[in-house]
Amino acid sequence: MYLGNTPIPGAARCLRALERMGKHVGLITNNSGQSSASVIRRLERLGFSAENIDVLVATSVTAEWLAEQRPGGTAYVVGSHELCGEIERAGLRVFAPSDTPPLPCDFLVVGNYRGIDYACLGRAIRVGRAGATFVAVNRDHLFPVEDGLRPGAGAIVQAIAAGIGRGPDVLIGKPSPLMVNRALQRAGLSPERCLMVGDTVDIDVRMGQAAGMATALVLTGVDSKETIATYDIRPTYVLDSIADIVDHLPV
Repeated sequence: MYLGNTPIPGAARCLRALERMGKHVGLITNNSGQSSASVIRRLERLGFSAENIDVLVATSVTAEWLAEQRPGGTAYVVGSHELCGEIERAGLRVFAPSDTPPLPCDFLVVGNYRGIDYACLGRAIRVGRAGATFVAVNRDHLFPVEDGLRPGAGAIVQAIAAGIGRGPDVLIGKPSPLMVNRALQRAGLSPERCLMVGDTVDIDVRMGQAAGMATALVLTGVDSKETIATYDIRPTYVLDSIADIVDHLPV
């Protein structure tokens, strides 16, 4: 729908057309640095009408999951202020990246954090090695912006996993089924009636296929026609952008 602060041409028009067709539009984002409210504000600032978009953000789902597993637990969070805030509002005791967390700690939560440094990596590794449940908000190694690609949460998760000696115990975001199942429950829809749209084969398309959905890869983000052949799965559709989706949907 957008790259950085630049809307994809035709994206807003596409969403208006879907609304006129009576389609349910849900936005499932692996964004680990923003809350649902801030994502909605960003959509509106970029010219999208977010009133009828069901926004599900990995930060809020992470907070919900932690509270379900251990109400009032402790979490060392390598992530943004908004991720920390979502988890704190869910009732957990949160230790921010610059804090010295207690050992043992119930959870080590890792999202995308632009302030990552050597000391923060060291604290995260100590928490993980002391037995905390290692939770990855997502495993996107890259994300697209106007000037190219930048490191995602997956790059940080990988570095911490190398230090701990094991990968995450739980993955919240795409391609984990946890996100899409919650989205389907909220919408009251079966996967056979849905189309998963995204710009990565290994994240968006993989999750959609695992959930039993048709999938559409748009070529405005991470993957291209050349990279599709490197994966073990194929999308149902390959489109230049989100603006082309309406042409492939039944009325």
